[in-house]
Amino acid sequence: MEIEPFTILGAVAGLIPFPHHNQSPRNTYQCAMGKQAIGAIAYNQFNRIDTLLYTLVYPQRPMVISKTIQLIHYDKLPAGQNATVVVMSYSGYDIEDALVLNKASCDRGFGRCQVFRKYSAELQKYPNGKRERIGDPQYEEMEGKPRRRIAKHAALDPDGLAMVGGQVRAGEAMVKKETPLDTGSTGIGNDRGPSEFRDSSISYRIPDPAYIDKVMISQSEKDNMVIKVQTRQTRRPELGDKFSSRHGQKGVVGIIVEQEDLPFSDKGLVPDIIMNPHGFPSRMTVGKLLECLTGKASVLDGRPDYGFGDAFRSHPLKQMSEALVDHGFSWEGKDYFTSGITGEPLEAYIFNGPIYYQRLKHMVQDKMHSRARGPRAILTRQPTEGRSREGGLRLGEMERDCLIAYGASQLLLERLMISSDGTEIDICQQCGLFGYKGYCHTCRSTKEVTKMTMPHSPVDAYRHPTAMASTRLAIATVHRCCRLCRPPSQQQLRAITHLSTARSPATASASAPGSAPATPQLHQLASTPQMRRETGLPNRYFDPSNGVPGEGSPDPQGKPPDEHRVNLGRTLRILQDRLPTLLQYPLDQDILAPNISLHLFPSTHPHLPVVSGRVAYTAALWTSPIAWNRIPVIGNVRLEVHTARMTRQPIPGAAPLRPGGRDEQLVVRWSTCAAPGREGEGPRALEVGKGEKKEQHFSGLFIFQFDQKGRILSHTIETVQGGGDWERGVGAKVVGLTDWLLGGLGRGEPCPAFQATSPERDDGGRRGRD
Repeated sequence: MEIEPFTILGAVAGLIPFPHHNQSPRNTYQCAMGKQAIGAIAYNQFNRIDTLLYTLVYPQRPMVISKTIQLIHYDKLPAGQNATVVVMSYSGYDIEDALVLNKASCDRGFGRCQVFRKYSAELQKYPNGKRERIGDPQYEEMEGKPRRRIAKHAALDPDGLAMVGGQVRAGEAMVKKETPLDTGSTGIGNDRGPSEFRDSSISYRIPDPAYIDKVMISQSEKDNMVIKVQTRQTRRPELGDKFSSRHGQKGVVGIIVEQEDLPFSDKGLVPDIIMNPHGFPSRMTVGKLLECLTGKASVLDGRPDYGFGDAFRSHPLKQMSEALVDHGFSWEGKDYFTSGITGEPLEAYIFNGPIYYQRLKHMVQDKMHSRARGPRAILTRQPTEGRSREGGLRLGEMERDCLIAYGASQLLLERLMISSDGTEIDICQQCGLFGYKGYCHTCRSTKEVTKMTMPHSPVDAYRHPTAMASTRLAIATVHRCCRLCRPPSQQQLRAITHLSTARSPATASASAPGSAPATPQLHQLASTPQMRRETGLPNRYFDPSNGVPGEGSPDPQGKPPDEHRVNLGRTLRILQDRLPTLLQYPLDQDILAPNISLHLFPSTHPHLPVVSGRVAYTAALWTSPIAWNRIPVIGNVRLEVHTARMTRQPIPGAAPLRPGGRDEQLVVRWSTCAAPGREGEGPRALEVGKGEKKEQHFSGLFIFQFDQKGRILSHTIETVQGGGDWERGVGAKVVGLTDWLLGGLGRGEPCPAFQATSPERDDGGRRGRD
């Protein structure tokens, strides 16, 4: 059981007068804002140095008190002032809870506060025995004029510390601290002469000036000298400062009006604050009305018992109204007012009386910020964020959407790029990638490079994955392959020739005078790390010592590799990797001829149409499993490759060779793998119209024909019944794919992309099949 009912509210809520007449959220708001009110914090507040301290210059005890106020001695350390409040709408500067203040009241000290800040400096001692020190202020010499301190040291005394009582402005030093440059050496046997020091002064960085209140010199726990400087600012209310009553009704100053322009009563009373009456209906703070009426009666009658606003007790409202009538006032607290602007009486009686108002620590001087120019972030190149960093004001997503809705395209361009992170970038019109200083490192050219202004955000979005070992993504845009995993393309070989022409002095000197320099071959290139990095060729193409191709290189006679065989080797390498998933995912477009054709089962179904074109080929290849009752769903049609052979002879029953193509053909024998089943089940096949049945394997052949550029020109799919029948009449004319890549069909010319990876054999030059 509580000793008194009001004690259940606690100390903070107990400061609210008549809390049981307010809407409960308003009492909760006051509990938060009461902790932000500026007032007196302790009896020794002027004998201590706090990091940040707000004090009210003229605090007052409230006219309407509660038992809690007496118990915690709030009347001795108050946090507010009694203001004469008039509840009326006066101009448009009081909308949205804004307050109209009397300028004469502010001149007399209403709402005036002081802000104390602490700045500290510790003189460190370093392991080599050197210490930081306090230096002397610097002076500027002027002929015919007395010496005076430089602008940065204007607030310093001759001892290098701030002058007590002096004014300090932004950028001025308060402690002239100096740090030694050499802090790492031991100092034993040092013959470098006197130590050199650099300036590391403690400066004042707030835009508004302040006064030096006190300077204290002490020692830290490490016996280092500590200097603490306390600054003082005296502030009066200004537009935007925040005030609040004890009923959770906060508001900012909307306008400060001369006393002559404010309304006055028939008894000459001029209000300190004008409050808009529209703040009462929705907030339902009846306790504020009772505080105004009770405070007015207490002042007139001089009876403090009127001023008790405790919860859970009765209040003599009738007696307070009678006290107002006895002193010539209206029983409901309203008075006759006259306009100070027109001199005419107002058309209604105005409710007025004293209300206790708190000034909160949220002041516009600490929050006001603007920027015309300033620093930018290093990474994003956008303006920095925050008042302390001299940052800019952010144009957010909703503001951007409003500008888009209004069609303000030029304003969007100016805000989101020109005034933000506009960057001039070199763009290659041929490949679409970024260049550098007018040169495209991808195309090895300067012809198609142009400058373009764009935000820096997409530049970062491109460079981040490139920096995170994802260069394959950027390279594939042009080369369609990875330089580390795939054989060199003809475009890379042309890049080698271009680089060697520009960088090989031996080639230039060997050419005849007056004639064009001869085009160097691969073995004539200089073996430099930059050459290898830019060409993208593996290290096996260069000898580690001089760059000449070593033993077993693809060009021992000095002639360049055949372009067709280089491209064909690259195509076969891709096919080797992609054959198991050929019916699931499409092949790369650059290994498909534009007029590629697909023949489906020509030996058993000769009347099926031939599909032509890259798009039609990809679609028909993906739907081909329907022929063996397999629904073509990604992930359920995977192939198991048994053999892969190269041949130059026509295959019986297969589609005839297309004109314009090469005579080499790749013959691949495969069978379907089991489709993945549900969790806990084995593999299964899904057949059309039959539901779930036992897996039925399907075997077939892929026959590929290639064009002059090594691309796939024709693709034939055949069915195979039994084992070995497909080799009848062909087996003596085929050779393993690996053997073909290494030695060819009897020509003894290895494919450049695969020669270096072949295993050594001691079989007299004979090579086995796959």
